[in-house]
Amino acid sequence: MSEQQKAEVKPAGWEEWVTRTTAILAVVAALSSGRWGASNLQAILEQGKVNDTWAFYQAKSMKQHDAEQIRDLAQALASGNGPNTTGLSLLQARLGVEAKREEQDKVMRERDAMKFQTRRDQLVESSFWFALSFSGLQLGVILCTIASGAKGRLAWYVGIFCGVVGLLLLINGHHRFVHAPKSWYQGASEEMSYDATPSQ
Repeated sequence: MSEQQKAEVKPAGWEEWVTRTTAILAVVAALSSGRWGASNLQAILEQGKVNDTWAFYQAKSMKQHDAEQIRDLAQALASGNGPNTTGLSLLQARLGVEAKREEQDKVMRERDAMKFQTRRDQLVESSFWFALSFSGLQLGVILCTIASGAKGRLAWYVGIFCGVVGLLLLINGHHRFVHAPKSWYQGASEEMSYDATPSQ
């Protein structure tokens, strides 16, 4: 084979880089896909904590309500100045303490539920960024593959651009330097949640 033929067979320098770029973008896309799935799973687990905590909150709220009702009944009966007012006064005091304890527990559960909801929303937002990142990186891989087959630099440059955007979105998904408007991803969060508005 002559030197001229070897030169024709040997790919140009940029064509070698197309192959490398495709491989790099494919690896980063796999990482982005993994983070996307992990964030979704963590958000589902966090929603389980939200549901359990609100259920515990509702139970504490009902126990507090029952204790307050019985305490008020004991107070009403004790006001009649009958012979058993001492026992009713003791019952009233004990139920008052129990109602306060249930109130404190209820406040703690509400705070925990809000914390879990905030964490869930953060994970859903991160998942949104990871999904966009994966799309950008996959588009970059496709364009680089086209560039390799068609020997066209323009598709390679656009593929690199898409890959860089995808990488930036991946980094933002980890650290959330830029926050997405809730309307962009709120649908996924609402699908997980249920009406957990606490009853008083």
